[in-house]
Parts: sequence; C-alpha cells; structure tokens
Amino acid sequence: MKMSLSVRVAEAFHNKEESAKTIDELIALARSCGYDALCMRASQAGVHSPADRVNEIAAKIRSAGLAVSMITGDFEVPGNNEQGPMCLRGITPHLDLAERFGADLIRVCMKKEDDIVWAQRASDEARERGIRLAHQSHCASLFETVDGTEPESPAPCRAHAEVAAAACAGSAYRACPAAVQSGSGRVHVLPWL
Repeated sequence: MKMSLSVRVAEAFHNKEESAKTIDELIALARSCGYDALCMRASQAGVHSPADRVNEIAAKIRSAGLAVSMITGDFEVPGNNEQGPMCLRGITPHLDLAERFGADLIRVCMKKEDDIVWAQRASDEARERGIRLAHQSHCASLFETVDGTEPESPAPCRAHAEVAAAACAGSAYRACPAAVQSGSGRVHVLPWL
C-alpha cells in the first residue's frame, strides 16, 4: 500500500491557513519517512495561488519522486464552514489545480441536502477530466454520523458509504476514507489517515 502525508501536519495548530513548514521541508519529511505522496492543502497551494507558484511546487514534488494523492483547493472545505460547499458550485478551478498537481482526487464538503445536486454536477464535470471527488468525513457535515449509513437512512446517506467505498477502491493511496462492514452489518466510514 502506498502512503500519503497530509500537508495538515505542516499547518499551524490553530490556523489551517498558515503553513508552519515550507514545501521543501514537507517533501524532505515525506521522503525521510517513506511516504509516496503528499495530500495537498490550500495552505501550501490552492485555487487562490498563482499558477506559476502551483507549477513550481508541483515540479518540486515530482522531481522528489513523490505524487500528489489528493488536493483540497480552498480553506473553506477543511474549515468545514458554511462556505465549504461552494467549491461544488465552482469546481473548475479545483479541477485545474488537481490537474496541475497530477492528482485525480479532490476533497469536497457537503453541508445540506441542497448540496447533493451541486455535487452531482461537479462530479459530472470531474469525471470528464478523469478526476474523482471525495466528501470529507467531518462533524457537522451532511453525512456526519455512522447512523447516517444505516439501511433506514435517507438514500443520500446510504449512497455516501457506497461512494466512499468506491472512491477508495479506485485509489492506490491510503489517503481517503475507507468503508468497512462490521460484524453488526453496519457500514463505518473510517477517517483520513
């Protein structure tokens, strides 16, 4: 199994927008610990970053023999705030960012059932470019609880467990949630590594 180091380890503890390490330090850390990839976040490079800077970072990562397993293109998604789902309403810059990094997975956020239709539209656009979307497993999100994956749950909640399993099945990296079935028959979505 390939392992991916989240850029979160290099962010300030109380501020996910502030990087406490440079990309060079992150690359060195990932290589020294045997990681195969970085899971990029907006604190290093996001949709707000100039294209030249993104290309420079992507080149450094590639020249170090690492890949980018997933991108989180803005600060709102990991902040899990009310603006988090806005990436679904304007997914194109996130897709462009993923392509620059050679990543085929984008972390997104859904907060309300109204976000599902936007996720479907964003997924259609992403699929045209060979990119997948993964909803974060986060409190105060649309699919917050394990109970949300129960058979009597609304269809979107049941679909989430299936989507998580499908997303992980298509990924060589252990940087996305994994769905496992317990002895009770319940589906549990494991958090990010």
